[in-house]
Amino acid sequence: MRLQLLGEVFFGTNLDTQKFTATLGGSGAVTLAGGFAQIATNPVGTTANSSAILASNDVARFVAGYEHRLTMFTKLNNAGTANNVRRWGGYDASDGFFLS
Repeated sequence: MRLQLLGEVFFGTNLDTQKFTATLGGSGAVTLAGGFAQIATNPVGTTANSSAILASNDVARFVAGYEHRLTMFTKLNNAGTANNVRRWGGYDASDGFFLS
């Protein structure tokens, strides 16, 4: 079995647009600091009709006999706001696994 490890540390304060795409709406923002990416609507979680999405430009291709694994660390800074949705995981518009 072949194992391929991929990982990302967010160096500096500028997003590497060859590896990631940030899609923002309203007051959404993606900021980098200390090797981490913070994805939020500002003020955090309270602005209606705002969004922030950080997506990898890489695609995991299906190959028979190989498994795909996702390990990620997620910190939620607050309890959220009514009628807002937070999702994270390995997915796109039609396939994958995510938590909500």
